[in-house]
Amino acid sequence: MQILHTITKTESGYILKIWEPAELTKDRVRPFLWELNLNAATTEEFELVLEQINFLHQYHSEALTMIPLLSPDLTKIGFGQGDDEAIGNDECTTCCLST
Repeated sequence: MQILHTITKTESGYILKIWEPAELTKDRVRPFLWELNLNAATTEEFELVLEQINFLHQYHSEALTMIPLLSPDLTKIGFGQGDDEAIGNDECTTCCLST
């Protein structure tokens, strides 16, 4: 989805309104996912804001890939063993907390 914006002239400067459109649903009563309103004396002050929001939106829109996490072989964990037996096992990855 694209990000929309408007710049409106006011008596004291300008208002930048930025939003991401979204369909109305029973839970969403306004037609956007989020909205941002900023005031500034000149329109040039909005350039960096618009650039950053566009950058963040592009980054967020890219397809994220899952990175598999490495985990220990659960068959080698000393479940049910006492602390001394589990810690003494070189192949064991059991962590013991003392109270």
